[in-house]
Amino acid sequence: MMHPDPEGPSGLDYIICESTYGDRDRIDATADRRRKLLAEEVRAATHPQPARWIT
Repeated sequence: MMHPDPEGPSGLDYIICESTYGDRDRIDATADRRRKLLAEEVRAATHPQPARWIT
């Protein structure tokens, strides 16, 4: 059975995508904890020069 194409998000300025690499397990964390960890990573990557991008 073929599934219909998913609907993408709209009205966003940025999309942040997480990826994992081979042979690495994801931590067991709640959605709220994951958001906090992501915020910490973004803050660390942009300090002291906020123009830096993570690629």
